[in-house]
Amino acid sequence: MKTEMNDAIVDTIRMVLRGKNLSQKELARDISMTEATMSKTLHKTRAITIDEIDEIAKVLKIPVHTLYNPIPLGCKEALSLLGQVNTKESEKTIQKLSVLAQRILFYKDLRTNTEHIVRVD
Repeated sequence: MKTEMNDAIVDTIRMVLRGKNLSQKELARDISMTEATMSKTLHKTRAITIDEIDEIAKVLKIPVHTLYNPIPLGCKEALSLLGQVNTKESEKTIQKLSVLAQRILFYKDLRTNTEHIVRVD
């Protein structure tokens, strides 16, 4: 797994842990991992495996896709709320808002990158 992806996943896990008031020790216990290995994983000195990501998502009771598709940079404060998403309705609402935000940013970038090509005077 690419380092950037690993780091983003680990950052998301850490934020969710904070939001749910769970320690890395508790998470390690719940997924049958040693505390030392969990510490290395969460301090990014050891790559996380796909199986571990799946297990962690189950233990944290979050959809696994939220670990693979972290909230963009600049929105980390919102990640602490991720641990509080506990209904299907709130999860669907957040997914819709995420898609909307991505579309807004896409069209903003598109407009910015094409303004110098096509100028209507």
